[in-house]
Amino acid sequence: MAENIPENHLQFMKGGGEAGAQLRARNWNESPLGNPAEWPASIRMSLSMCLNSSFPISLYWGPDYYVFYNDAYRAIAGDRHPGIIGKPRREAWPEAWQEIKPQFDAVMSSGESVRFKDKPFLIHRFGFIEECYFDYTLSPIADEEGKICGIFNAVMETTYQVINERRNHLLQHLSLQLHNFQSRREGFGKSIDLLQHFTHDIPFSLLYEYDAVSETFTLTQSNVLSTLQAGQALWPLKETITSGAPVMIDGLQNRIVDFDFAGMPVADLKAIAVPVKQGEDNITGVFIAGLNTSVRLDDSYRQFLESVAAQIAAAISNGINFEKERLRSDQIKYSEDQLQFAIDAAGLGTWDLDPFTNRFTGNNRLKSWFGLLPDDEIDLSLALNVITDADRPLVVSAIQEAMTSGSGGNYNIEYTIINPLDPVPRIVCAKGKALFDNEHNVTRFSGTLQDITAERKTLDALERSFEQARLSKEAAQLGTFDMDLVKGTMEWDERCRLLFGISHNRKVSYEDDFLPGLHPMDQERIGAVIIKAFNKSESNGDYDVEYRTVGAEDQQLRWVRAKGKVFFNDQDEPIRFIGSVLETTNEKLNEIRKNDFIGMVSHELKTPLTSLKAYVQVLNARSRKEENSFAISSLNKVELQINKMSALINGFLNLSRLESGKIQLNRIDFKIDDLIREIIEESSLVVSTHRIVLLPCDSVVINADRDKIGQVITNLISNAVKYSPRGEIVELVCKQIDDTVQVSIRDDGMGIRAQDKDKLFERFYRVETVHTENISGFGIGLYLSSEIVKRHGGTIWVESEKGVGSTFFFSLPVYETKQPE
Repeated sequence: MAENIPENHLQFMKGGGEAGAQLRARNWNESPLGNPAEWPASIRMSLSMCLNSSFPISLYWGPDYYVFYNDAYRAIAGDRHPGIIGKPRREAWPEAWQEIKPQFDAVMSSGESVRFKDKPFLIHRFGFIEECYFDYTLSPIADEEGKICGIFNAVMETTYQVINERRNHLLQHLSLQLHNFQSRREGFGKSIDLLQHFTHDIPFSLLYEYDAVSETFTLTQSNVLSTLQAGQALWPLKETITSGAPVMIDGLQNRIVDFDFAGMPVADLKAIAVPVKQGEDNITGVFIAGLNTSVRLDDSYRQFLESVAAQIAAAISNGINFEKERLRSDQIKYSEDQLQFAIDAAGLGTWDLDPFTNRFTGNNRLKSWFGLLPDDEIDLSLALNVITDADRPLVVSAIQEAMTSGSGGNYNIEYTIINPLDPVPRIVCAKGKALFDNEHNVTRFSGTLQDITAERKTLDALERSFEQARLSKEAAQLGTFDMDLVKGTMEWDERCRLLFGISHNRKVSYEDDFLPGLHPMDQERIGAVIIKAFNKSESNGDYDVEYRTVGAEDQQLRWVRAKGKVFFNDQDEPIRFIGSVLETTNEKLNEIRKNDFIGMVSHELKTPLTSLKAYVQVLNARSRKEENSFAISSLNKVELQINKMSALINGFLNLSRLESGKIQLNRIDFKIDDLIREIIEESSLVVSTHRIVLLPCDSVVINADRDKIGQVITNLISNAVKYSPRGEIVELVCKQIDDTVQVSIRDDGMGIRAQDKDKLFERFYRVETVHTENISGFGIGLYLSSEIVKRHGGTIWVESEKGVGSTFFFSLPVYETKQPE
């Protein structure tokens, strides 16, 4: 366990195999990622899913894209595991960083997923660079505020599938080349015999190969007299002939040339130069043969020599071509060795079918899947019997289709086999290629078999998860909407259409269906909320609102709750708006009936409570005259409880009026600092346990409901007193900031936990701790204060730290602002 990190902070990392163990063993106090307890909930949930998935998944968090992954991903990480866990992506895979970073940045900025298939990367693993291919999806992870904070990466390496496809093309090409090579080799043997026969009495011979790029000839073979060396020979232009050195020859035609050796003419020796050609125009070299000029060079002898030289040149041309074929054959052999290495590393089975002999062969891995030993022959009918009964007809049909010339020869199918020695179903993916001759007859049919059982099970699990999500959506009766702001289209599912009273399946639009479907009293308000959601700086694209719809066809009134998210491009322009809609009609009607009941009961309770308070005051006055200290003390306590009950009843009455829309704002102009002083004086009369202090305060005139703003200040002072120790100071400050006035109430109390801050202003919410068990209240004071401030066009918030204290703020516009009542 990581030092100084409580066990419960790492519970979300439970399981996850070795990758999970590596994470739990980290000393997070020294990590730039910080304490796991402070990680966003979305990251923790995504990491938990990642660690416990059997599918290769990696997770990248934050602007530096810190790397996390599960055990299934280790085959991709290779010998880099576990050193790259928790490192920035640029350090974990630096060789692929420049290519992958723009993809990550695009997902982070757009909030949209991207997918790639057979994407190539140069990856450094096990000490060398290899070209790898991957299918992968990059999806954004958003925190609780909707901000994109990480990337979820589902990945599958397809290197060996890609290599297999290349291998099929290579085998097809090799088959044709070997056929041509065999036919040429017979002619080469005759050429070698001819060459040996004609060069027996030639004083010397030189062979130059032609380089078409540099247009030069380089000496590659020589046969000279013992007294002469090839390095001593000179061209007529006095250029030294050296093995491997390029020599320019102009006018490539049969001709007699003079040669010098070491600068001295050699008696009775001349040479004939003959071009070496492949075909009519493709020059591959030049052959130079020495001649004995002691014989008179008449025309007949010249023609004879030229004929001999031409035959020798043809033999050499065949020899050159054969040597090149041999080199190419060696290269193909090397490529096949590399391919075999890749096949073994990928765990692929290979197969080959000879249509002429119907002989079916395969490597040892394929044989083991079919329940055979390495030396066993594969019978085609027995191989088909290993395929399940349900899949066998499909496989036979696919083979027949691939071996039909018009199909292109492609073969790609998934099916299940059951090994007779180990009857556990194995799902395999077979890919292959049929080769045809010029008459469209099949000459070869070969390919590979890949075990995809684990991947298929993972995909099935994902499909079940999607199905569960769909069923959950149906059970919750959620409607969904999707607006493409670029294309100007809007999509509603069946449930969403029902909530707007639409039964048809035609296209819907914002102007023709959504806005007219809103209750007339909600249209202006919801339009403003959507405009705000489309402003990223103002809302970050968040959309959460409640409104009424009136059915377009059935005219039925429905209450709905809509939540959604707006996505923006790099210029912060809205491009997509998606979300869900939930009907809340029954809950809303029940809430309205409940509020009506609370209002009625609270109103009925006020009358007897007022009478009771009057009686207590009369009795208290008489007791003071009679100087009955016991009665005075008892009646004071009774009156205190009556005041508490009155405050609770008034709170319920205000809540009922607020939520039924009957609360009214009686705006007047007044000084906010005068009101604060009055509230402090009134509070000080009943609060003897704390000092309430007003710090220097700006004198600002506002237009608002004086009584209701006074109620807000009273509620905040009362909370500060209730939740701070006796004898502490409660400080109030007010100051003007631009066109608003800001009021703050600070205490040195118990403070508020981070998870409670966002819920403080919700109706009936109370902080539950051991310190608040004996503090009375129903959790409506802050809710009422928040609603009163909002109806004045202001805002209310809190800054607090557990065990240190809290400061509540609210701000109001200095000038009158028209707000919805």
